[in-house]
Amino acid sequence: MKQKALKVLKNGYFRVNNFFKYTVMTESKYLLLLGGSGALGQSVVRQFKNTWKIANVDLNTNEQAHHNILLDRNVPIGEQVEQTMSELRKISGNYDAIISLVGGPAQDSIKDVEVFSNFDKMLRVNVEPSLFAGHLASKILGTNGFLLFTGSSVAFSNTEPTLLSYTLAKNSVHMLSLLLSTRDELPDAATVVTILPDTLDTEKNRELMPENDRSTWLPPDRVARLIREWADGKGRPTNGSFAHLKMKEGTLIPEFI
Repeated sequence: MKQKALKVLKNGYFRVNNFFKYTVMTESKYLLLLGGSGALGQSVVRQFKNTWKIANVDLNTNEQAHHNILLDRNVPIGEQVEQTMSELRKISGNYDAIISLVGGPAQDSIKDVEVFSNFDKMLRVNVEPSLFAGHLASKILGTNGFLLFTGSSVAFSNTEPTLLSYTLAKNSVHMLSLLLSTRDELPDAATVVTILPDTLDTEKNRELMPENDRSTWLPPDRVARLIREWADGKGRPTNGSFAHLKMKEGTLIPEFI
């Protein structure tokens, strides 16, 4: 009798244990991250890696990501779309979140002859990766997927004449986000959000601006935590939102505009 009871309990344990294992496996979420090797990207990977499966698409590897797909800086990004898509589909058919963090600034004005070469560079650095993310989202973003672009608070609301090519490029990203938020080419329940961060507190920015007041700079880990919460569905902004991220008395504040 005891042996029979033990056998029933043992079988029940294995069924329950296997059920939980199966549940964990089937509920895995997938993140496609463009720019996971940069300062903010590394923070995002750390925030997501324990509960999401991460595919990092970048020029460099992030060893903490579950998968890395490396782009060739010497090949136009448009020529790498099909290969990248093929590699991504080997990992997952659909992605619950697609996040684009690639970007960079440049200083110039309309008087500078360098404005032309800088504008070409800003298109490659800021617009093309965002266009890439949007194209991938049109193919593999999940039903309730979350698509996030990185814009610029300066370009969005200010007219800074010494950041001409950067402002033009970032406002192109803002327009792309608005166009995709119509969801004509995305799942009906998808959410498109653009963050407009103030200065990030990174090692590179500290080197470039050593005399600036860092009390209002954004800690990348806090920004990454907020992005993860939105991706998980906690306080997720409405579709088409633009969130100005700023620090106020030591607290990260998303101001929707």
